[in-house]
Amino acid sequence: MEKLRTDKAVASVITTNLSTTIESGLVSDDEMAIVAAIDAHKRAYKVGFNQLNDLKKEIQHVQKMLEMGRLKLQKDFDGWYQAQGRGHLVTETLVNKQDVAVGEECIQKDDIPKTGDAAVDKDVTGFYEALDILKRRNSRKL
Repeated sequence: MEKLRTDKAVASVITTNLSTTIESGLVSDDEMAIVAAIDAHKRAYKVGFNQLNDLKKEIQHVQKMLEMGRLKLQKDFDGWYQAQGRGHLVTETLVNKQDVAVGEECIQKDDIPKTGDAAVDKDVTGFYEALDILKRRNSRKL
């Protein structure tokens, strides 16, 4: 409390001394120009500060909107992915039913019909190998 009173007293003495100095003409024109320039810079600073503060609020609003959009997109994607996962499970269930009906037979490489084209034969063989792997995985899940 006392510190505040002391500061006020010092400020009033300085203000009184400055005003008496200005009235008495002891302050030169150069000093007045410098004080005016300082005041102009203070006003420019305050204007710039207020503009930046408004811009900061706008940026924060845009960031919040982006975050909300990101969360909505993530939520929509998760829902879609879950739906795709369920669809995938239905497909696996159908494959499992086929396996049970067929008796879980694996196709041997010799049983695969050949087309005569080496690249096509390689692709067909790869397909049947992948199919066998899927059948084995599905049989383990049961």
